[in-house]
Amino acid sequence: YTWFLILLPFCTYLIFFYIHLSVLTKQGEGANFYSIPFQISIIGNPFREVELSEKLASGSIVSIKGSRLDSFFLHSHSEMYPDDHPPTQQQVTGYPYPDQNNLWLIKNLNTPNDVDPNMVEYISDGDMILLTHIATLRNLHSHNEKAPISIKMSQVSCYGYNGTGDLNDVWIIKKIDSSQNKQIFTLRTKFKLVHALTGCELMESGEILPHWGYFQKEMICNTHHGHPYNTWVIITNHHPMVMKKKGYELVQMSFFEKFIESHQRMLEMNNKMVPKFYELTSKPWHWIINYKGMHISVSSNHRVYMLGNPFLYWSILIIFPLYIVLLCYYILLKANRIKSNQDIYQITINTIESANLFMIGWLFHYVPYFFMNRVLYFHHYMPAYLFYSMLAGTVINGYFDILGIVASPSRKMRACVQNILMGILTSFLLFSF
Repeated sequence: YTWFLILLPFCTYLIFFYIHLSVLTKQGEGANFYSIPFQISIIGNPFREVELSEKLASGSIVSIKGSRLDSFFLHSHSEMYPDDHPPTQQQVTGYPYPDQNNLWLIKNLNTPNDVDPNMVEYISDGDMILLTHIATLRNLHSHNEKAPISIKMSQVSCYGYNGTGDLNDVWIIKKIDSSQNKQIFTLRTKFKLVHALTGCELMESGEILPHWGYFQKEMICNTHHGHPYNTWVIITNHHPMVMKKKGYELVQMSFFEKFIESHQRMLEMNNKMVPKFYELTSKPWHWIINYKGMHISVSSNHRVYMLGNPFLYWSILIIFPLYIVLLCYYILLKANRIKSNQDIYQITINTIESANLFMIGWLFHYVPYFFMNRVLYFHHYMPAYLFYSMLAGTVINGYFDILGIVASPSRKMRACVQNILMGILTSFLLFSF
């Protein structure tokens, strides 16, 4: 029965989300928040109908993007790193949108000299490659120089001229999965780019470059392997001799993959919310003591301020220690450590079993806010406050029943005592508004 109460709302939520994804199948403004494979499933999205080479080969012109949802394209432009971040080589950054400066020519350095130029030379797991930036004809490069912001990591730049550089331009492509097929597939294969000489891995640092880097993301070479930002995927791939397929033929997402990704994006966007200049934000510990409220309406002449009722908020704080006392009494009763009147025993059992459910509800609706990075407001406490109020009512009712038994063994007198106590409490509540 308990599992049914848990599974029923979850299955209902899944069904409505399935309907949601089945109905919203066309391109809209929000599509760009999702990954390229998700966008491909949307009718009218430019990635859906574009023809791409299915496999990565030497001579392919590609765009490369981090495999995480919040990742960026590997990008470069003609601007150089400033003099205070030597050497003066071409910047390599992370850029969020499709752009011509995201395009790279990939060359397989494992190709034998006597290979037939009319044959396709596919790139496989473990091959040494060269990535040449299409717009500037400089090679992706790294060396033992400090990155501009993440100074413990190595700098990534573009170096050389017309595709000719040095040994620091050589990278090794390594697949993440251990499948038998060693080839690299567009949109499907996740891989790392490992610098051949130093062994560091190309990745986003998460830092934003200053004005000289156009506030784009910093790219670094990380010697500490296993970081989640060091995996990449081929987004676009064009090779004149490799079989092409449309986007929706290359990758298809299941309902559960879309369900998981959409919720990941919602959580990420939720954590990135920032307050407006006139809003009063608060912290979770403020709510339980009614320390700070919030503006629910702001105009040039008036402001509407919402704050919890002080008497209610502060008075029910007393309930928590009362609940703990009753819980300890309940544990001792269950362990047969103490003897009790049968009526008091039954009231304690019923009260604690009900109160525990409300306590769990309060914890589930309150504690997660301590781990959120997003901006928080007083109204976020309302669901948790509802559970705490029910907890307070349950505990107070249990204590009144116990006090009634202690005050008088007579059922009529017990009811009279309980009603008097409840009347006193109600009068406080009524006159506190």
